[in-house]
Amino acid sequence: MLSGVGTKALGMAGAYVSIADDWSAMYWNPAGIAGQRASVNLTAKILRPSSSLKADETIDADGYLHYTNGETFNTTKEFTPLGSVGGTYRINRSLTAGLAVFSPAYRTTEWIGLFTGPPEDYGNTVPYPERAWYSDLKVIDVHPTIAYKVDQKIQIGLGLSLQYASLTMQTPNVSRSIPGYRWARIYIDETLDGTGLGFGLNFGLLYKLTSNMNFGFSVKTPIYIPIDGDFTQNLITPTISGVEGAVGGTATSVSGAEMDLMIPMSSTVGVSYRPMKDLTVAFDVKRTHWSLIKNFNIKMDPGSKGPREEDLRDKKIPLLYDDSAKFSFG
Repeated sequence: MLSGVGTKALGMAGAYVSIADDWSAMYWNPAGIAGQRASVNLTAKILRPSSSLKADETIDADGYLHYTNGETFNTTKEFTPLGSVGGTYRINRSLTAGLAVFSPAYRTTEWIGLFTGPPEDYGNTVPYPERAWYSDLKVIDVHPTIAYKVDQKIQIGLGLSLQYASLTMQTPNVSRSIPGYRWARIYIDETLDGTGLGFGLNFGLLYKLTSNMNFGFSVKTPIYIPIDGDFTQNLITPTISGVEGAVGGTATSVSGAEMDLMIPMSSTVGVSYRPMKDLTVAFDVKRTHWSLIKNFNIKMDPGSKGPREEDLRDKKIPLLYDDSAKFSFG
């Protein structure tokens, strides 16, 4: 997930759900566009996100560690340019419509050297990829919104998220070994590459507590995007004299597959206070319900075969996500 949209909102460090007084309210709190005059807006930003982790794995059946335990790994850091565009139109004094296009998720993550690959005496003639864990997710949101000004104190709004996603996900895997080979497993590099469409809603409330204090509340529903594409397996085979199929190199299969990508539900509350004409302070608390995402489920097309002509089964990648809380002050 990225940092949000709108110059003013980002300048407030995302503490914007109780302000939401420009076009970017369609992202932060759709109630905020109520009463706005007609406008067209274009913004651009450059991000350089990064992540880190420390591997911690127990010894597997071969007595061989697949990960470099105790070492901290960082993702590669690349600059990511992003743009967004939006506009509003006031239908009457109470009703305003808007349309925005932005990217709520746009991230490439690769872990170099995290997965160790086969042991030194595995006998492979082709090296296992140094980048065994990789993901590239791009989500574009086309976002029509309607908002209504109930009275001088209350505004409500509703937005529709029409999201297009492109996903590439590369993971390491192991399979049963070749009969007569000393290692119990052989090594596979797997990649899912596909696109999909999904939709969800966001709705919000703005309430004027006093002439210089606002309360805001906004909820984004979970969005399920069915990713349809190709599932590629590259089998890294060992070289074993006299054993059929153990001739080194790689064996590759490409099959059709589907996966449900979930953009998690989130809820935000915030307050803002204007102590003087040219100064506003705001505080938001946002909770993102990552724990709702239990697994990545990859469903193989009927009749799918692997590199050794074996039947491919559906895959389940378990996830151990916890809900997150974000505190913003601006």
